[in-house]
Amino acid sequence: MNKIFNKFDPGLLIVIVATTLAAWPFLSQSSLPTGTDAEIHIFRAFQIERSITEGVFYPRWAPDFYYGNGYPIFNYYAPLAYHLAAYYSLVTSLGVVAGSKFVLILAAYVGSIGMYMFVANRWGRVEAMVSGVAWCFSPYIFFLEPHARGEIAESLAIGISPVIFWAFDKVRASGTKYSVVIAALSLGAVVLSHPLTALVAYGFLLVFLLWEFWITPLTLVDRSRNRSSSNLYAVGVAILLGLGLSALYWLPAGFERDAVRMDYYGIGHYDFRRHFIDLTELIAPAIWSDSGAAFPVFRFSLGSIQVSLGMLGVATVFNRRIRRFDTLLMTLGLFGATYMMTSASQGLWEMIPPMRYFQFPMRFLGSAALAIVPLCGMSMRWVALTKSKWLAALAPAVAIGLLVWAAMPLMYPQKWSEFGEVSSARFHSEELQGKWFGTTCCHDFLPVDVEFIPPPDPFITEQFLRNEKQIEKFDKGSFPAGTVVEVIESRTQSDLLRISSEEPFDLKLFRFYFPGWEASSGGEDFPIEITEPDGRILIDLPSGEYELLLEMTATPVRGLANAISLTSVIVVVLILWTNWFRSSTGASKSIGPIAASSLTITAIVLVLGIGLKIVAGNKGWFQYHSSGRNVHVAENSMFASVANEIELLGYDAGDTLIDPGESLDIVLYWKADVIPTRNYQVYLHLRGEDGELWGQSDKVNPASFPTSRWSTDKYVRDEHVITVASDAPAGTYQVHVGLWDHVTGERFLSFDSNGWLLGESIPVPAKYTIKQ
Repeated sequence: MNKIFNKFDPGLLIVIVATTLAAWPFLSQSSLPTGTDAEIHIFRAFQIERSITEGVFYPRWAPDFYYGNGYPIFNYYAPLAYHLAAYYSLVTSLGVVAGSKFVLILAAYVGSIGMYMFVANRWGRVEAMVSGVAWCFSPYIFFLEPHARGEIAESLAIGISPVIFWAFDKVRASGTKYSVVIAALSLGAVVLSHPLTALVAYGFLLVFLLWEFWITPLTLVDRSRNRSSSNLYAVGVAILLGLGLSALYWLPAGFERDAVRMDYYGIGHYDFRRHFIDLTELIAPAIWSDSGAAFPVFRFSLGSIQVSLGMLGVATVFNRRIRRFDTLLMTLGLFGATYMMTSASQGLWEMIPPMRYFQFPMRFLGSAALAIVPLCGMSMRWVALTKSKWLAALAPAVAIGLLVWAAMPLMYPQKWSEFGEVSSARFHSEELQGKWFGTTCCHDFLPVDVEFIPPPDPFITEQFLRNEKQIEKFDKGSFPAGTVVEVIESRTQSDLLRISSEEPFDLKLFRFYFPGWEASSGGEDFPIEITEPDGRILIDLPSGEYELLLEMTATPVRGLANAISLTSVIVVVLILWTNWFRSSTGASKSIGPIAASSLTITAIVLVLGIGLKIVAGNKGWFQYHSSGRNVHVAENSMFASVANEIELLGYDAGDTLIDPGESLDIVLYWKADVIPTRNYQVYLHLRGEDGELWGQSDKVNPASFPTSRWSTDKYVRDEHVITVASDAPAGTYQVHVGLWDHVTGERFLSFDSNGWLLGESIPVPAKYTIKQ
């Protein structure tokens, strides 16, 4: 029986089944939700797909964003997730929404399997089985990134990260050509998926390799057992190849950084100082979701069971019989990542200016998972001290059962409707509504010459909304009399125009300029000027009849990057076809099988977990179900109606005893009674008993979500922070809430549950005391 288990690796099967359970919302529901960053990732994939169908397999320009002016997002934002989604769409004809979902599902399985292989190769299959399940149920990995935030690219990078460690560990141990190639491909893939995640994973990988090559050998009694140093050359080749394969992305992104705007990083909401995580939140259990909420409330947690098992793994360092030196490395990695997420590290963040590009300290949750999940597996080592077969059989099942139980509240993301049509017309329409510009948060990657975003041109807007393929992106109003400019072909990375003019003229194109744009006719190049202050392309054209080609070409840096990546591909092929590295190491390392009794009990526990999920889903367990005017999660209920459209149903007062100069936190719960007719703005005023203002909070959108998009069956949770004036006198204060229109300046009247007028603002019942 054990031979069969060893051949089919049932421990890996347990991990795959658990991953299926974790990914079930994506597997069981069609489409993807709107209202998260998944929307912008889908639109990016759509732009990539268009370019691929035109024969441009690595586009750097997204042509439809910023009212059709376009911008070079793909020169700076790692595009692998969008390429995978686009090719899936082209192969299956299912569209980029299905392709984007495929990427999320792929990331889930790749990550769990990669973690299983990494831990099994180093510590054993029992430890790997527990680690694989701990990975697939890590809150950040299976819920926060793919569901709550919709971060498709980052989810892919996190999923690839364990594969990197497994592959490089194989290179270090064996140095075979296959391990070298897999290591290079996985490293290149994570860089092409998400640069910030790649940077953290790559740093951790280098520390891991240095540890294995120079620290671990010092702990070996028999130095002849360490063969790692002989494979240092193979590891170096794999790293260089991985960086070379991804050079077509990172080299231009780095050396052409000054060609785009990145000055908004670290400002306002994207200031890392505002997003440090409290240690208690990192170790807290999951919050139950509310089916009546428009958006889920969640914690940035490592997972309470993952933390418990991880600490048991850390404790093995202190026992001589089960101690492993690499456990110390994982422990240091966990504590380092945890430190970077808490406010204790603020000084370090401020000391290193590039850290502002990370924006959110919670990005280190991925690297923390890379460290704590193997430690979860190491917790199983304590069972060896007991020498009890039954305890050895039960321990993995108990650990996996606890992991499944703790993940239950996160297994029920809200049902989503169909994403809808993905088209240039839809995106252009959403830009007109002010939903976003260019799919980035702060106009980052906008060409540096664009000093302000020009308003949409009515003629171009009309073409986009008709979903036309050939769009005229030029200023007809500036043409001399008798001049005709016709579009022969408009493509994502080029325009071919037919020019007919009796006199020279300036052709202003509604495309932002970016290095690489070139204009030519019949082999003759025309110089491009840049308009001010809108940063568009202006070409001084001669009279006559001719065809003008405007196309995005490779700059010297991009040409070099492409050559490096192509050379790296050739080297990979040569490695596979030659004996540059040995093809095998002979007898492979023997990894003991998992006992049949342990597998049987674990399988039963996992089946019970699947059954619990099904029953809980039907019964509504592990969730709250607010409806009507009841908000179950609100600490305090109240009622006020604003403009007969929006209702305030409750609030969380937070700490009501405050010192001058400190901040108070307050949460409001709003709900639309009817579909709002406008986008309201919200203000909160902290007033003393005499009505004087001593602090306030303002938002363009309550809950940071335009009110015109609110539904009538879901409430929204609106968080505010009010900083109390430093000279506020001691006394009792109250928060007053109001909605207004920033365009007209109108403040809207509020009414209580009896229809009595409250005025232009709503007094929140909570009383705040300012201390001396």
